[in-house]
Amino acid sequence: MRTMYYHKQSLKKHYSNTILNLVKIALTVLVLFFSNYLLANTTHARIESLQIEQSSGKLRISFDITKSVKYKVFTLKSPERVVIDFKNTSAAQRIFRFSPSPSSDPIKKIRHSIKDNKNLRVVFDMEKPVGVMSRLKKLKSGSRIELVLSNTSIGKSSKRYQISSTNTSIRNKKTGDFIVVIDPGHGGKDPGAIGLNGIKEKEVVLQIAKRLKAKIDAQRGMRAIMTRSGDTFIPLKERVYIASRSKADLFISVHANSNVRRSMSGASVYILSRRGASSEAAHFIAARENGYHSHTLDSIDFSNRNRMIRTVLLDLTRTSTIARSLKLAKSVLNELATVNNLQRGRVESAAFVVLKSLDIPSMLVETAYISNPKEEIQLTQADYQNKLATAMFKGIKRYYLQNSPKARHFASLGGKYIVRPGDTLLGIANRHRVTLSQLKRANNLKGNVIRIGQKLQIPSS
Repeated sequence: MRTMYYHKQSLKKHYSNTILNLVKIALTVLVLFFSNYLLANTTHARIESLQIEQSSGKLRISFDITKSVKYKVFTLKSPERVVIDFKNTSAAQRIFRFSPSPSSDPIKKIRHSIKDNKNLRVVFDMEKPVGVMSRLKKLKSGSRIELVLSNTSIGKSSKRYQISSTNTSIRNKKTGDFIVVIDPGHGGKDPGAIGLNGIKEKEVVLQIAKRLKAKIDAQRGMRAIMTRSGDTFIPLKERVYIASRSKADLFISVHANSNVRRSMSGASVYILSRRGASSEAAHFIAARENGYHSHTLDSIDFSNRNRMIRTVLLDLTRTSTIARSLKLAKSVLNELATVNNLQRGRVESAAFVVLKSLDIPSMLVETAYISNPKEEIQLTQADYQNKLATAMFKGIKRYYLQNSPKARHFASLGGKYIVRPGDTLLGIANRHRVTLSQLKRANNLKGNVIRIGQKLQIPSS
């Protein structure tokens, strides 16, 4: 009996040790798993923004990243390319969307790809060979990698854009997107208005413009292009050329107002005037906003037209464009009234150089008075900037839905898309702001093969 008792005790001890060892093994596996998980997540970096700007005959490309990363920069020839490889890095959605402009010359195109499911390669296709220098700067939260491209011709683009007799909305049918060009006022050597606390207009309007761009890009069927994405001086006529070259459907210039009377406050919206300013204040503001730039009216080339045709085209185009600009401006003004008091309860007009793009509905928004101490502080606050951007976006979206042939065309198809030559399923999904899996599920597609003329149902995003 005693032998059996000891045997039972031995078995109990054995089982206890076995269970204890199994628990230890399980805990070890869990610790290793979560350690690897945390390690993988802490070593992975993400590019949050990409900025391109010209300065002193050089092109500066800045990547803002969540943390410091290892990277490699090199150039390739035939064709000319600048390549940068990032280790263990991903990128925020849509930051590589790019349309060439004089301010980004000589970049033709930006491409990117993921290698080994963790490394990011970004390729800049160039018009001409460039020299490249790079540096890594540590920021308070994350890091910034700057590429400086040098070539004697940078910043000396002499390209001009001719007006087309084809309506802007028709020219854009190739992409299907409703293009909005956002122009953050001033920049570079032109700081714009400066508040009592030293806040510069050029800085806050750039932040507001970026928020507006993000909202437009997230809207199915719409896309935003910015005239500047960094602290760059761009002449007013050049901003008009960017809008023309981008085949924009709308142009919106974002500013902050200023007045010697510190009590002045509120938002206002302006469009181009054919006969002079609608008020003395509008005339004063136009003069201030035009101040750093030459005042040439006919910035788009009509040299291929004779004088009579030129006069008729200018008159008809301006009349039609101003009417559409007024619709747009009223829509945005109504939305701004929900965020800030209005300086005036109506849309003002004056001879703003940057609005003289002729065939593009355009407006200039004075978001608030940076000379007003309270509004100066508000303009630096993310929440207030977001409210202003949301108000402008709502006004633009309403105009788009009510007046754009593209919106009506999409609605007439009942949310359907007709496949065209060169289309891919992924490209269609990205264009309409839906995922590939959502698009395939809505159309009962098992693969990625589509045919020209096929009608696809676009799901709600």
